[in-house]
Amino acid sequence: MAFIEVRDLSRTYRTPDGINIAAEQRVFHGLSLDFEEGEFVAVVGPSGCGKSTLLNMIGGLDSAERKETVRVQNAENGSRGRGKEVAIVEGGGTITIGGFPISTADGDDKADFINRNIGFVFQFHHLIPELSAVENVELPRLIRRDNRNKSREAALDMLAKVELAAHADKKPAVLSGGEKQRVAIARSLINRPRLLLADEPTGSLDPTLKGTIFDLLRKINEDDGVTIILITHDLGLLYKDDGRLKTDRVIELTEAKKGLLTVQDSPTMSIEGIEEEQ
Repeated sequence: MAFIEVRDLSRTYRTPDGINIAAEQRVFHGLSLDFEEGEFVAVVGPSGCGKSTLLNMIGGLDSAERKETVRVQNAENGSRGRGKEVAIVEGGGTITIGGFPISTADGDDKADFINRNIGFVFQFHHLIPELSAVENVELPRLIRRDNRNKSREAALDMLAKVELAAHADKKPAVLSGGEKQRVAIARSLINRPRLLLADEPTGSLDPTLKGTIFDLLRKINEDDGVTIILITHDLGLLYKDDGRLKTDRVIELTEAKKGLLTVQDSPTMSIEGIEEEQ
């Protein structure tokens, strides 16, 4: 069994026009993927191909079985009658992480699993401006009611790991963009997660800082064995000067009918599951 198993994932978005569907985008259809524990995998592809949706489903922020409906009426029935119910978001499939059914779990069990096992880093740091760097980092441990003194000690250790020990008492407003993102990474690791999901973590940084943040993620993966799934538009980050990959694999979500390519140092192989964007 793989550490992360994605099975038969589907997701469709629809735009209604009256009682009819004006547009439909099927992002995934029968998508299946495996991720091994300790891997560093990059996910790339054009905007709108489903990269963030995939990451959010794996992280439990978006349900694989999510369904949203609206009730619509056309000009003929107007306000008379109940109209027609149309699904604007619809999906299915299962996702497990270390055997835990993240796609079907809910309530406290799901929240506790995410808090203890998954860290998130986004394009924007989402630090709380009123809190210092160390207070931002320790927050996930305080949320789960850990000892305050031990939480502070762990937060200081994490800031040292990302080379920000000297900035522990500073608030986000006086930190640079790269420093804020390193604080966000430290916060994502404070609970010693097995999985780190990074959605465009270098997207808002200048080229020099992009390399710094990427190298930090690679070091975390190598030193601590944290599984990392990284979304990026910046292909240059993923390759060394000699053309070799810096990550273990690159998964490319494309608009082709067979659309999912797993690119490695070994020959490329195709996996079914991504639908052409309509």
